[in-house]
Amino acid sequence: MVLRLPEKKKRELMKLPGIAGVGESDDIIVYVESPEAMAYIPEEVDGLPVKKIPAKFIALQLPLVGLVMGSSKICETVTSMFKYASLSRTSRIRPVVPGISIGHYKVTAGTLTGYAKYGSKIVGLSCNHVIGLNYLGIRIGRQGDPILQPGPYDGGKVDKDTIGYLEKWDELRREAYTDSAIFRLAEDVEHRFDEVFGVGRPRETASPATGMEVVKSGRTTGVTYGVIESVGATIKVYYAKTEYSILHNQVIAYSPKIMSKPGDSGSWVGDSTFNRTIGMLIGGSADYRRSVITPMTEIEKRLGIKFIASPITLAELLGGSISYILSITLTLLGTVKMGGRYEHPVPSH
Repeated sequence: MVLRLPEKKKRELMKLPGIAGVGESDDIIVYVESPEAMAYIPEEVDGLPVKKIPAKFIALQLPLVGLVMGSSKICETVTSMFKYASLSRTSRIRPVVPGISIGHYKVTAGTLTGYAKYGSKIVGLSCNHVIGLNYLGIRIGRQGDPILQPGPYDGGKVDKDTIGYLEKWDELRREAYTDSAIFRLAEDVEHRFDEVFGVGRPRETASPATGMEVVKSGRTTGVTYGVIESVGATIKVYYAKTEYSILHNQVIAYSPKIMSKPGDSGSWVGDSTFNRTIGMLIGGSADYRRSVITPMTEIEKRLGIKFIASPITLAELLGGSISYILSITLTLLGTVKMGGRYEHPVPSH
């Protein structure tokens, strides 16, 4: 879809009391922190209808420590699930694969997103608030600080669990575009670039679109699914009770079940048909049914990196397209049987 609401108008709406965010779908979507704030929101903006949704967004961080698919993708996913079936995402895992616990050596734990090219180097990627620790009023991380797997919250120790060293972060201020950071890899640790825990190979970056079914792989809730509800969103994300950052150009995904919880920050997110990389999960709603996702293209631009992902083959493209058409057909048939009622089509994997 083509974004229709100017950023200036979104900023104006964000100044209204109790507004949690503004995004776009077929309508303008306004996320509202409390029922009382509903009265402040207009029914339309610039002639476009407004849909109001209750939600408050938080960074999915843990407490500080001390301080429908194609056949080839089905096989890939099942293989990955069985390979790691006996392993906990919070345990020590080698080689180091995206979707498991990592963290800055001084605090907490989050999720490893994946790997990227940074100049001539290959680096690991996650959230600033997981490995960079330079956001809002917090200034802890320094270039060269050890990054652990598992993260300290899960028992990681510097002397045996260091997998890399903090390299760079996108400064997270009161207004920002990403909550992201990278670390250079330790030479004596094996890293796996071509697989996401429980999902399979991450594929080439794709643009998010409303209605797209997505899959995520995270430390806390594992593999979960949702549907993109809005794009181009300006979202207020709380990092403490009263401390928040307003993040621009975000994506909101919805699931009627839990999609993400604290510790899932940094999760890789892709489309559920091809595993095309959509972005990185950074936060979610207080009821855990909505997730805030930063597009990978935005992260690449801000950090000067190129996410490592495999291209989709022609056979996979054809197989995935056929599967997608079948899923849409079944959804429409189900809608007719339900008397025209329609809910978000979330696959029950």
